Amino acid sequence: MEVTVETLKEKFDEYNKRYFDGKLKKVKLGFINKGFKNTIAQFEFRIDKNGHLRDTSIKLNKGIIWDEEKIRRALLHEMVHLSLAQKHKNGKKHGLDFIRECKRIEKNYNVKISHCWMKYERINKGDSIHTNPLVICYNIISFIKFRIIQKFV
Repeated sequence: MEVTVETLKEKFDEYNKRYFDGKLKKVKLGFINKGFKNTIAQFEFRIDKNGHLRDTSIKLNKGIIWDEEKIRRALLHEMVHLSLAQKHKNGKKHGLDFIRECKRIEKNYNVKISHCWMKYERINKGDSIHTNPLVICYNIISFIKFRIIQKFV
């Protein structure tokens, strides 16, 4: 499926209304370079000297073969980061607040949100985005950490 910035905007608006009661502020939507082999999507922001959220963006990797479910899972993942950042919580970590928000959405709406160990196929490669041994190790550790934290949420 061909994914455009317009597609991302439509999905962001739809998911914002459905899963976040329309409370998420607009962000710049776009794509990361295909050269980012081990990045599926990313949320970027900065906090200005007054503590305000600035320069927010969500980008998906253009080098991935996307379908509706992958877009939903990856975009929701990044939107959870945005939601936490707007609440002045750490929007970059996959800690307890992140897991609680993911579980809230998954439970209330019966959807899955991508976590960093999901497998995505890369365009023109046929291989998984997670084939590097160091990335695999990191993903296994992240998965174990996530499962341990889930027990306490």
